[in-house]
Amino acid sequence: MIFQFAGVELNTERFSITREGQPVPVEPKAFDLLVFLIRHRDRLITRDQLFDALWNGRVVSDNVLTNEIKLARAVIGDDGKQQKYIRTVRGRGYQFVGDVTEIDPNPVPPHAVAESEKSQAPAVVNQPTGRHTGTRAALNPNSIAVLPFDNRSNQDQDAFFTDGFHDELITQISRIKDLATISRTSVMAYRDSSKSMRAIGCELNATNVIEGGVQRAGEQIRINVQLINAEKDEHVWAETYTRKLSAENVFAIQSEIALAVANNLEAVLSPQEQQDLSETPTQNMAALEAFFRGRVSYGLATSEGFSAAIEHFQQAIKLDPEFAEAHAQLGLAQLERVHYGGLPFDGQVALAEPVITRALELNPQLSEAYEALAFLEIHRNNQAAWEAAYERAIDLNPNNANALRMFGYFKSWLVAQSQEALALLSRARLLDPQSHHTLSLLGQVLMELERFDESREVLCAAIDSGPKFTVGYQMLGHLCSWKLYQHDQAIKAYRRVYYLDRDIPWNVLQLALAYKELGVPDRAVAFFERYIETSHDELFAFVARLDLHTLRGEREQARLLFEEFKTTWSGREPWGRDPWVDIMLAELDAHYGHPELAVERFETVYPELMAAEPGIASNDNLFKLATAYATAMHVCGDKDKAAPLTDKILEVMPTKSRYRWRGIGFMDAWLHVSMGNDAKAMQALREWRELGGCEDLTKVRVFANSLFDSPEFGALNNEILAELAVQRANLARMEAAGELAPMPA
Repeated sequence: MIFQFAGVELNTERFSITREGQPVPVEPKAFDLLVFLIRHRDRLITRDQLFDALWNGRVVSDNVLTNEIKLARAVIGDDGKQQKYIRTVRGRGYQFVGDVTEIDPNPVPPHAVAESEKSQAPAVVNQPTGRHTGTRAALNPNSIAVLPFDNRSNQDQDAFFTDGFHDELITQISRIKDLATISRTSVMAYRDSSKSMRAIGCELNATNVIEGGVQRAGEQIRINVQLINAEKDEHVWAETYTRKLSAENVFAIQSEIALAVANNLEAVLSPQEQQDLSETPTQNMAALEAFFRGRVSYGLATSEGFSAAIEHFQQAIKLDPEFAEAHAQLGLAQLERVHYGGLPFDGQVALAEPVITRALELNPQLSEAYEALAFLEIHRNNQAAWEAAYERAIDLNPNNANALRMFGYFKSWLVAQSQEALALLSRARLLDPQSHHTLSLLGQVLMELERFDESREVLCAAIDSGPKFTVGYQMLGHLCSWKLYQHDQAIKAYRRVYYLDRDIPWNVLQLALAYKELGVPDRAVAFFERYIETSHDELFAFVARLDLHTLRGEREQARLLFEEFKTTWSGREPWGRDPWVDIMLAELDAHYGHPELAVERFETVYPELMAAEPGIASNDNLFKLATAYATAMHVCGDKDKAAPLTDKILEVMPTKSRYRWRGIGFMDAWLHVSMGNDAKAMQALREWRELGGCEDLTKVRVFANSLFDSPEFGALNNEILAELAVQRANLARMEAAGELAPMPA
């Protein structure tokens, strides 16, 4: 729905607000508040109703709601004095009083986004775990799920071939854009299921279901397949294919099945789709079997699994150098080893680039090849290129749930476009409703949108769905650590990741940081040491080494390492323009008494900060950099020079989130201390604390001693230290009760 009033346009589908045609940045909770008030503008809304609607009854302070009202007013050009649009009735509540026009947006294409997918809701419905409730989408009559095929051979080793045939058949059918094809990860949950076809179709949001079996006997292959209308539980079509075993015949059978399904469901095939279905990806049976084995290993989503997948895909390419799909999958697996295994970034990019390029040369219509290209461009830090590649992958195959899923994830993770990410993941969710991976990434996006209760619920459902996979636990750890400061719960999640796969250096680093923030230095030291031993990432290895020196009280070694790091990394791509790195460098420069070096570096690396209009309102990263830059100037005594930028920062500050990672945390307290206003610094710290902030503030390097000596500061930090002690006690209790994953030897 689009709401228009007084030059303001609020779009609930795009989660966007414009004023006089210009986009206005808005925090998620303030957006939700505006939507709720506008939709209920016919009456007064009490504060309790707002707490229930926006915080699901979770206890938050009145100050939090007051701040969100302030943010909402600022976004639409209102304030507490004028109350042009949001009226306060003292002691009772709020009412939206503007004249609003409602406009229904244009309908979306049926193959793209179903009605239920519109992102007004969490986009998480109908979970088999019973965790979620919601309204089911009307089933697409052309939606289809291909259930796992039975291995009807006498030999167990043929199981991989059966799974490979099934996987490739899904891929073939998914290339028909007029069909909505449910992804493999969701249908695999129904292997040997005793549920009725109607129940399975309902849970998978699929009107139609295919089931079948594969039998290999000597030089022969037999495929039985039947198409069932799951809503009616009626057979639509069935066929048995018996052929000589060859790669050409395997693909021919798959093509014939796909065409028969399209014909029975009256799907329209374009000339390009007909050509794609008629092509044989490889005529080498051994290459096809190696490819099938590679897909199975890839699906394990572990360091060992990706290593094995690389070997299988390389074998497939060796047997058939023109096997495009094998090239694309090899490139993806090689890039996955950066995260899963911590292999050198540049080395994996160098390995992946030629095979991905070759995949595109061999088949420029292959969706998976563009998906691999997008992943490559992400590692090259080329936003325009990876966005274009993902869009091309999805255009070629709208049923490519993995491309939709990863495009959404990186939209949120890399460029903070979480509303767009939510829409993409909603589409992936329709195609892959049982996928733990989709749920995990959806939980991460909800975390970025500060919908924390929903995020936790979704991540718990992801873990229920895939308890042997690491990504759900990892995202839950991020939620608990980065947003909620629940360090004990973060450690519990990260410990499970470490138990499942020790060779993910990023998780080892997160464990070390969580133990450090909780105040368990011996465990923190052990995991920092483990990270340094296993990681090939020079940047984060520096962070680990610096923290090690700090934890050991080795101040001089820490200072020397810092100077070494500045010489090596300052201004260097791809991290030379990364806000986190440069803010950390500025913090350390101030700590070691050289804020002028931070000022010089900001002006060299980020000249836009000195512009008359630096654009900090719409760019969260630039805003945080501007705050650190202004702080450094004030510490240097350059108050006149800092004044124009400081004024802009303070004007925009109320619209920014206090939650860390994307938000400012308590960075404004840095700025107020540097300006000599300890009272405002304390106000910022109190607001941060009300949102759950829990970090020993005496460890913050940029706070002046004047603040540390304040009784009010001491009382606040003592409260934090007491909560940390409670969390440590709970962690010890969980350890004693066996609730934490055991530590591998």
